[in-house]
Amino acid sequence: MIGVYVSTFSKYDATCNDAVSMCEILLKSGYETRLISAHFMDDCELVPWLECSEGMDAMDDCDSLMIYHYGSFDPYFEKVLSLKCKKVFRFHNITEPKFFKGYDPAVEDWCARGKEQTRNSLGGFDGYWSNSHFTAGQLVQAGGLLPEDSDVLYPFHRIEQRLNGGRRVPRVMEDKREVKLLSVGRICPHKNQRFLLQCFRELRAESDQNFKLTFVGKTGPSRYWEEIMEDLAVSGIGEHVTFFTNGISERELEKQYREADIFCCVSRHEGYCVPVVEAMSFSIPVVSTPDTALRDTIASFGLLVENDRILQLKHAIMRLAKETKFYHTLSKLSYLGYQRRASPILERIFSRKISTVTET
Repeated sequence: MIGVYVSTFSKYDATCNDAVSMCEILLKSGYETRLISAHFMDDCELVPWLECSEGMDAMDDCDSLMIYHYGSFDPYFEKVLSLKCKKVFRFHNITEPKFFKGYDPAVEDWCARGKEQTRNSLGGFDGYWSNSHFTAGQLVQAGGLLPEDSDVLYPFHRIEQRLNGGRRVPRVMEDKREVKLLSVGRICPHKNQRFLLQCFRELRAESDQNFKLTFVGKTGPSRYWEEIMEDLAVSGIGEHVTFFTNGISERELEKQYREADIFCCVSRHEGYCVPVVEAMSFSIPVVSTPDTALRDTIASFGLLVENDRILQLKHAIMRLAKETKFYHTLSKLSYLGYQRRASPILERIFSRKISTVTET
């Protein structure tokens, strides 16, 4: 049997989407497969599943294989290491604890403990599949793992199932009186939304175009959210900024992507960043910082600007809003970037890796 483990299962979570897609491919290929989780926050309706204790018992033999998805501290880590089955460490990312210092001591400690577990994983698994070249480098830097021992397998994203394949035809910018900017991701210090708001305030002050900004993502540390609200109150741009922080339906998320003109990502720490690929599937030009995995995810299919450089970010957005030909070129490049990350390509790579592990 093949078990695909996630510590906590919730719908639409990027790690869980990756795990569920793996289960679907394995089941389609004829493998007996179960999703295993210690906590089911939502019902799992797409694939067969097992509670953690039952799943661990089923995995405790030499003929089984566990794909262990890891992205945060896991109380069951030692139990997984002790299993007799073959084990693959599917590494998603550990956020640096420093980003939560002064905001959330519990999450800061959780991230620190996760980094320690990551170090302890090295040598305890039969294979290592990182979700980007950045996270593969994290494993090498942790010590005891050679670069060639950490394979890169970009994560499955379920864009084809969830967002109807995207939009292939870019808009004509000169016909638009409004320019809509979109940012998708949890409202957290390392996502750097305050920096984007500062840039947005200057955009509205300096440009004759009517810029709008939408954030989609649940709130993280309460103190950071309070700082954002204070920024909006002082700047006077609140009426031009929209937040979807209490969850959003798939239909509404698709609507936000279809209405967006430019996708902005100013995060300072990403293991991969699936929302960037979602935006690319809609042919939306992407303006992003190049930190951590973002350079790998975006590659040459978007505009990369240095972090905390408002002038660079502002000029990139204004150029896209003003120059129609440039906008259309970036729009086409964006969709090409998505095609390089489309599920059929990822499925072929994953199937080859599974064959290698099971035949070894």
